[in-house]
Amino acid sequence: MPVFLDTNIFLYVAGGARPEREACIALLRRVSDGSMDTIVNAEVVQEVMFVLVRRGRLRDGLRLARDVLALPGDPAGHAEGVRSS
Repeated sequence: MPVFLDTNIFLYVAGGARPEREACIALLRRVSDGSMDTIVNAEVVQEVMFVLVRRGRLRDGLRLARDVLALPGDPAGHAEGVRSS
């Protein structure tokens, strides 16, 4: 069963030093190497963009949204969400 990746996981990775950051980086490495089956939805992509644009980080928001959509799997092919594998 896939694990849903909340927006905060991506924002902790994109943000500054916080206790949660390293754990989120490790989690996304597992997603990237295909050892973890995950899912996100369109709301996650929208929230990543909204938060980073509101903070004046448009380029970072665009890059991170693109990275979320590039997770392993077929992002455009799932109505309920975006699966990573």
